[in-house]
Amino acid sequence: MVLGKPIVQVDLLEGKCSAGTASIYARPGDAVDFAEKIMELIEQPEHRRQMEIEEQLRIRELLVEWRQQTPRLLDAYPRALQDQKTPVPNKVESG
Repeated sequence: MVLGKPIVQVDLLEGKCSAGTASIYARPGDAVDFAEKIMELIEQPEHRRQMEIEEQLRIRELLVEWRQQTPRLLDAYPRALQDQKTPVPNKVESG
């Protein structure tokens, strides 16, 4: 998903929350259905392209959300770990 490419995955709640319409969903436990969904992507280049656009937009939105949440999460760690002896970093290292 991070690459902005369409994917096929098993139809589970977390996958739908993460990928939304940028994924094609196969029935759980059905390898034939999974293979058929892969063939759908191969045979429908315009649909693939639309899914790529949707996924790229979705990733941008998620990154913005994470950037907004980072300060709150960093503030929460010291409170959550106040009784722990492990030091808590006070900033995120970017790589």
